[in-house]
Amino acid sequence: MYAQTSMDQNAQFDYIRQNYPEYLSGFQSLPNFSIYDPDTFFVVTVLFAVTCGIVSFFILCLILANIFRMLGILKTQISASNYQKHRAAIWSLLAQFATSSVCVVPPIFFVFVVLIGIDGAQIIVEFLLVIACLHSSLNVTVLIITFPPYRKFVVSLIFRGDERKLKSRIGNSGITLRPSSIVIAHS
Repeated sequence: MYAQTSMDQNAQFDYIRQNYPEYLSGFQSLPNFSIYDPDTFFVVTVLFAVTCGIVSFFILCLILANIFRMLGILKTQISASNYQKHRAAIWSLLAQFATSSVCVVPPIFFVFVVLIGIDGAQIIVEFLLVIACLHSSLNVTVLIITFPPYRKFVVSLIFRGDERKLKSRIGNSGITLRPSSIVIAHS
């Protein structure tokens, strides 16, 4: 959709002549460049998308309130340990879902930076891209923090990895990691 707001080549040079005449020769030497001019349709589409996002967020909040209401009703009908497990699972899923905002929010800011035409937009967009790329790392971190079975699995992998490194250092020397079966080869 944003690509449709691109100006044709003649309109781009007219725009530069009119608004930035001091840069005209520099742009004429470039083999390829694009200037985008957001039209009314683009602005209306962005506003519609933002409105739909706000409504979706409101519906999500209502669903979450209903989930916690149902959990409160179940509190008296299930054991305390089951209640804690359900509550922890809901909070874990909620935290994991919240990390998806790292993918969604930066592009929204990107669109507004472009529409408003902020000075230094290139640097802002680069920072937004870096933030959006943090999604996978942040999601794994949240999963490790909020989901105990996954946390135990990752911790066991880390410590098992240390054993593998130690085994690879010892190599085929005839020595194993079990003290009861240490064999030293005599020559």
